[in-house]
Amino acid sequence: TFSIQITKQYRGMEFREDLRNLFSKTGVDGKPTAFLFVDTQIKEESFLEDINNILSSGETPNLYEKDEKTAVLDAMRPVAKAVGVPEMADQLWKLFIERVRTNLHVVLAVSPIGEAFRNRVRMYPALVNCTTIDWFHPWPAEALKEVAVKFLEEAALADESIKERIGNVFSHMQLSVVDSSEKMLLELRRHNYVTPTNYLELVKGYRALLEEKRTELGDARDKLQNGLAKLDESRVQVEDMTVELNEKKEIVAQKSKDCDDLLVRIVSERRIADEQKKQVEAESARIGKEEVQCKAIADEAEADLSKALPALERAMAEVDKLDKGSISEVKAYAKPPAAVETVLSAVMVLFGLKTDWSTAKKKISEANFLTQIKTYDRDNVHSATMHKLKKYTSKGDFNPTIVRASSSAAAALCTWVLAVEIYASVAKEVAPKRAKLKNAMDTLAVKQAALKQ
Repeated sequence: TFSIQITKQYRGMEFREDLRNLFSKTGVDGKPTAFLFVDTQIKEESFLEDINNILSSGETPNLYEKDEKTAVLDAMRPVAKAVGVPEMADQLWKLFIERVRTNLHVVLAVSPIGEAFRNRVRMYPALVNCTTIDWFHPWPAEALKEVAVKFLEEAALADESIKERIGNVFSHMQLSVVDSSEKMLLELRRHNYVTPTNYLELVKGYRALLEEKRTELGDARDKLQNGLAKLDESRVQVEDMTVELNEKKEIVAQKSKDCDDLLVRIVSERRIADEQKKQVEAESARIGKEEVQCKAIADEAEADLSKALPALERAMAEVDKLDKGSISEVKAYAKPPAAVETVLSAVMVLFGLKTDWSTAKKKISEANFLTQIKTYDRDNVHSATMHKLKKYTSKGDFNPTIVRASSSAAAALCTWVLAVEIYASVAKEVAPKRAKLKNAMDTLAVKQAALKQ
């Protein structure tokens, strides 16, 4: 069975393509085929013209282009050879058409209602002359019921007897419409055509409506069940929330009471904090004054020390110039000049040693003598040492310039001794100020720590 598939874009070109496929199946393949064509598939009147030609002559003019026709003839050559037909173009084409007429059976299903069928029969006589007409009479009541029951097999009904009763209703409806149409024809001379198609549409419509309503009722049922479930769930939630709300109310009441108590305590503490703030501000002012005083003491001490530091720095610069060779020069004296001996005696006084030349010579021979000079603790020179040192530094020849005439190394040590003496004197005067500054700073640190707290 062969039938065309109608689409929105189906036109004469598509119809002829289907006819070529149908001819290939019946003519080339030799397969017997029934071509079922319904009047609802007539999108263009040219469809009927082609079918009229098929019925009358077995072929459709201009169905094949030249190259397409050549392809058909080539496909027919093995068939012609098998049946003993000469392989000439006209003979091959004649064989092809004969096989089409033999294997193709056209079945037309049309409705006799209206002017369209009458006009088409006049225009295409092969529809009547070259066909066998099967006229279907009205269906009896039993047939109508059986058809309805058959169509309702897919509908899930509670009882099979219901299908029988519905089939009887459909049958009665169809027959009553037929009777009414006959009465209208007799009384009004007007035709109302009632066909099996109308009946099938009635049954299909009922089945579709049944499914639609079932779906609607099912959806409504599901919505109702879901709604009831939601209501039940909401009821449980409301009960739980009510219990929770009562608990929260108690908590809120307690928190409110706590807040009131806390507010009273905050007000009281705020009053105390304001008083403490005033005290802290007053204390901060006093501490600020003490900071100014501490800075003044520190500045004064630094000013005093700054007088001695330049001389000490110059002396250390001279000491830095000394090396082992310079010291060896001083050690080489068996009997040093008086100026050199005086300088070395002053150095021994600072180190707390005897002031004789042998002791001095032994001291300067130490490997780290220069390091001892550079790292000497000038901040802690005793008063007794200063008193002894004064006996040497007060001499007129205790001068770096005079001593340099005898020894440059001794002149550097002379400069160092004088610088240590000056620094120690100043440091002795600054020491009380430093102690006072330390006490003031300690007291200030304690007060600042207390202020931060």
